[in-house]
Amino acid sequence: FFFEPNCTHDMAAAAAATAAIESDPELSKAFSELREKMIETRNMAKVADSIIGNCRLEIKRSELTMKELSELPESVRTFSSVGRMFMLEPRGVVLEELKQSMKTQQAAIDQQTAKKEYLERGFQDQENSLRELLKSKRG
Repeated sequence: FFFEPNCTHDMAAAAAATAAIESDPELSKAFSELREKMIETRNMAKVADSIIGNCRLEIKRSELTMKELSELPESVRTFSSVGRMFMLEPRGVVLEELKQSMKTQQAAIDQQTAKKEYLERGFQDQENSLRELLKSKRG
């Protein structure tokens, strides 16, 4: 049974809930499924946070590179990374590639944020259904 952090709960109610879960196989199964889903959701949320952080770093890197390139004259030779080599490209092409990279990274951030919110909503729904099941078994 899940308890909210920093909240006071009646210990007798908690003991009764624990006893109800242990004595009822349906509740026990639902509780173990919720625990597994919680662990899976937490791990997937950590992965999403990591991806979001990496994308934000890449956007910042692209912004700084664009700022530096925009201050240089058009005649400056610029190179673009292609695999393990660098190709000479006009400054405008390099700036456009950086803009496209930033759009791609922002799209990835949006996708991971939506995924994380979906996971959290699904977990909350399952937790609420377990609470309802527990109330129906008690009442």
